[in-house]
Amino acid sequence: MGKTVSIAAIALALAGATANAQAVITERSLSTDAAIDAATAALKRCRQDGYQVVVTVLDQAGRTKAVVSDDRGRLHTVEHSLRKAYTALTYRISTAEYGQRVASTPTAAGTLHLDKITTAAGGLPIRAEFDWRQTGPQSWDIRVETDAGNLVLSGGGSRLVCGERILVDEKPAEYRGVYRRFIELVVHDKSDVDLSPLVHVADAFMLGRRRDVEPLMEG
Repeated sequence: MGKTVSIAAIALALAGATANAQAVITERSLSTDAAIDAATAALKRCRQDGYQVVVTVLDQAGRTKAVVSDDRGRLHTVEHSLRKAYTALTYRISTAEYGQRVASTPTAAGTLHLDKITTAAGGLPIRAEFDWRQTGPQSWDIRVETDAGNLVLSGGGSRLVCGERILVDEKPAEYRGVYRRFIELVVHDKSDVDLSPLVHVADAFMLGRRRDVEPLMEG
């Protein structure tokens, strides 16, 4: 079976960056190590699903960063994989989604005459966004399912509900309290780190001795 999988690296977006006119710009790109890791992971998953594939990874400029061909891969799959990666990179969507777009909009079929464009499924874009800021209400929830009912901690830890009973419903204050404590520590040049566990670790390495014993055999 000669299926192909392609992964195209879209330019990594750094949210919040300003768009000022510059003579020289800086761009983030997928590293070779990351490309190899992505290709290897894709190959492993396809093998688990019973497919023999060729995986191609491109960077945001369309340069080939990694190509991995499985054993017994067919000759045409290398070119097919490149086309899938190129299409996903160009349109920043999966090739399956692009194929659906072309099928539903006949006037868009003209793009198929462009070099390396394909509607075959299997090409995926890689996206990364390095912005860990969160504005507005906290969105994370912790849900615990038990025999006695469901327990939900939400609102950044300010609201606790068990079943239909509201156990805690306070104004969000966790992060403000943490940051206020950070300021106090910095101003007074202090630390809240508890070094006691590290002492035990150091003792285990520096004072402890290793002694080989007979292996434990369970009958």
